[in-house]
Amino acid sequence: RRGATQIEDIVRTTPGLSNPGSGGGNKVNLTIRNVATGADPGLKQSTVAVLFDDIPLDPGAGALGATNLRLVDVERVEVLRGPQGTLFGSGSLSGALRVVTNRPDMTRVSGSAEVTGTTTRHGDGSVWGNAVLNLPLVEDRLAMRIVGFGFQEGGWVDNVRTGTRDVNGNETYGGRVTVAARLTDRFSADATF
Repeated sequence: RRGATQIEDIVRTTPGLSNPGSGGGNKVNLTIRNVATGADPGLKQSTVAVLFDDIPLDPGAGALGATNLRLVDVERVEVLRGPQGTLFGSGSLSGALRVVTNRPDMTRVSGSAEVTGTTTRHGDGSVWGNAVLNLPLVEDRLAMRIVGFGFQEGGWVDNVRTGTRDVNGNETYGGRVTVAARLTDRFSADATF
């Protein structure tokens, strides 16, 4: 509902969540309530666990940054204030950020597509696009959800020394396939690639 397309958009609208050492490109270094394991900019353990459908994505050292995920076909984003070590391990001293994606629907075929374009005065244009396809393979038992996206963000910063224009452009492409199986009324499994 917020129109967020990346984790940095969640940071801007969530009290207590910050990105004090914003990295280059697609990197973020998150803290909750400014809890960190050190004040120096060197290697230190991350204090916010970043999870994508319960899969941990953040590295062991906060200076390496965590991937700034693109939020496509997402059910919700949870910001859990810490400590959350019991559920998410030692990397969640100040909390956890969970991205929960939409699960395959076993009852109906559905899909969507979106394309957005923008221009920047004295800079490059940008274009974003994504597509989602949901396919029930065996009704009420097996379904697949396919998601693909591409983000081409134009630059606007010029390098006057080299004469290169719009040097801070960024391209991100990705996708995922999730297969959900309800083998019996008591056993179900999801596999995501």
